[in-house]
Amino acid sequence: MKLGLALSIGESFTDLKLHGQDVLVRDQNVKAYSQEFEKVYVFSYGNEKYPLFKNNRLAVNKHGIHRYIYAFLMPIIHSKEFKDCDVLRGFQTTGGIPCVVAKLLFGTPFVVNYGYDYESIAKIEGSLIKSFFYKIVNLIVLKTANTVIVTNPAFIKKIKEIGAKSVVLIPNSVDTALFIPKKKITTSKIKEIVFIGRLEPQKNIVKLLKALVKIKYPYRLKIIGRGSQKKYLQKYAQNYKLNVTFTDSVAHDKLPAVLQSADLYVLPSLLEGHPKSLLEAMSTGVPCLGTDVEGINDLLQNEKTGILVGTESADIKSGIEKILSDPKLASKIGSNAREFTKAHFNASILLSKEIKLLKSQAK
Repeated sequence: MKLGLALSIGESFTDLKLHGQDVLVRDQNVKAYSQEFEKVYVFSYGNEKYPLFKNNRLAVNKHGIHRYIYAFLMPIIHSKEFKDCDVLRGFQTTGGIPCVVAKLLFGTPFVVNYGYDYESIAKIEGSLIKSFFYKIVNLIVLKTANTVIVTNPAFIKKIKEIGAKSVVLIPNSVDTALFIPKKKITTSKIKEIVFIGRLEPQKNIVKLLKALVKIKYPYRLKIIGRGSQKKYLQKYAQNYKLNVTFTDSVAHDKLPAVLQSADLYVLPSLLEGHPKSLLEAMSTGVPCLGTDVEGINDLLQNEKTGILVGTESADIKSGIEKILSDPKLASKIGSNAREFTKAHFNASILLSKEIKLLKSQAK
């Protein structure tokens, strides 16, 4: 049985590497697929070479065609590879665009995952054109897919209302053997706070920085990620003399050490899907603070597996000080979060479930 993987629109291993995610996709997802399928084709938007596994074939965008055009032309340009696939797996709904074309041309069944409400997030970030684009893509892809994987129970009703034929809940997963707790040994009084994610309005990082302006504890905030707000955030931190460091990316296998050294992980978003960065932080046992919004409040139970706060800076400040002032509470929610992720989000178990689903959909 042969599988085709269509990356999200515009995505390539080169791009994934910039965000420290290439090793994760290869060594977790692609590796698992490769062990269960005779051959795995990976369709990339870049013109690139990348070391994969023996039974893999990387199909690339040799001519540098624009991503929005290439998404539709991919099954034609790589018709031989698409015809050879028994089932296709689109990464997010935009990864489903070439899958729709392949299904129309060759009758190949496909599965996509809906793990992020791109339409709503585009609205938050002021891009109405993008929001409209995602709305149309969702309508076409989700209705055409043989099965839609949702990562969050909150998405099920919406996807069914769009008209999806079959909806299966498989949440995002975490490698609980890699992201493990490690006792922090330090004499420093400075509290290490970590944020990992895109530097975009949806993440509400400005309110996090505002929360730190008058915080009463010595701290250092590590912000890891890229995005359109980076320069603004750097300037804000400089103007208010905040102790903040910015790093574009950290290789995925180095993230456990970053999280293990933290006293607190903060995710102050306005909206989330099913954030892997939060799952990874929870798996290491670091105390986590998140906003009480969709995508976060189903993972963090207040004062059980984390602390939930409002989206305003005063709320975030209060939550940070609550955790930093109460070591017993911090230890309790960190330990509970670790057990919660082990019980519900183990990567090997959830990937096995997905592979079983893919095989059941093959032609």
